[in-house]
This record gives sequence, C-alpha cells and structure tokens, in this order.
Amino acid sequence: MTASHQATQFGRSIQAPSEAWLAKQPPEPILEPDLPIIDTHHHFWDRATDRPGHRYLLDELLADLNTGHKIGATVFLECRSMYRADGPAEMRPVGETEFVNGIAAMSASGAYGSIRVAAGIVGYADLTLGDRVETPEQASTMICWPEKCRPSLWLITFQLPPSAAFGLHP
Repeated sequence: MTASHQATQFGRSIQAPSEAWLAKQPPEPILEPDLPIIDTHHHFWDRATDRPGHRYLLDELLADLNTGHKIGATVFLECRSMYRADGPAEMRPVGETEFVNGIAAMSASGAYGSIRVAAGIVGYADLTLGDRVETPEQASTMICWPEKCRPSLWLITFQLPPSAAFGLHP
C-alpha cells in the first residue's frame, strides 16, 4: 500500500479526495437556502509528514460550506490531529484544541466571512487516566472560551482483553 493509501486501524484507507472525481459530480441542490444551519461535525488536519498534500483546514472547509446553504456556525470534533509532540502523554491531545482554537479565532475575526467556524469544540481526554483526566480537560477549557469547549465524553473506553483491543485512541 502506498503512503497515500495506508490502512487505518479499522482497515480503511484514508486518502485525499480526488479533485477530478469531485469535478464530475453534480452540484447539490439547495432545498431551503434561507434555513439557518449549524454544521455539527467536521474535522481539521494537515498530514504533511506522512501524507503530503492531505490536508483539510479553514480554506478547504469554507470552500465546502460556501455552496449556497446558510451555514452560520460549525462544531469541530476531535480527530487526533496536531497533538503536542512533547510533554506528558495526557496533555498531548490539548495541542489539537490549541490548534483548532486558533482557526476559530481566525474565523471569529470576520476576515474569512460570516460563518463562525469551530464555534464549538469537542476535544479529547483519555478517560482511562482516572483522576489525571481532569488536567487536559482543564487545560482545554482554559485555551478556549468555556462555552465553546466540550470534552469528548462520547468516546467512552471500557476494559477488554488485549486480544480484543480496538479503541479509537491508543
């Protein structure tokens, strides 16, 4: 498998979209152009080191959102992107919140249009850390406005025998 088609832990390969294929697709009809919409699930990533050119950042998101729908805001959900390279393991996911909060600040400036990107952020904290999980949650909340950050409690980890390990996060 090539670097751009590496299998993930779930067996799928994650690859950059084919611009040629996308160009051939019919435009999506705008059914209710005045209906306000909040996009409740998107990600940001830049895989420069292991998959050059595989990125999805503010420009790419805005290109997808500015197609005629009335998108007012978005919610970012964690995707293991831009973790801190150094420091305690339990604090490394906070890097993703820092990264996304920077993109949210760019959007909030109004310089990129009226859509408020990452008006909500769902971050990640490893709940198997027990009492130490409070530290990354506190750090993430201090990085962004408390009403915007939401720790990722929807990714609940439970104990399985090692032969059945398949969690979303190592």
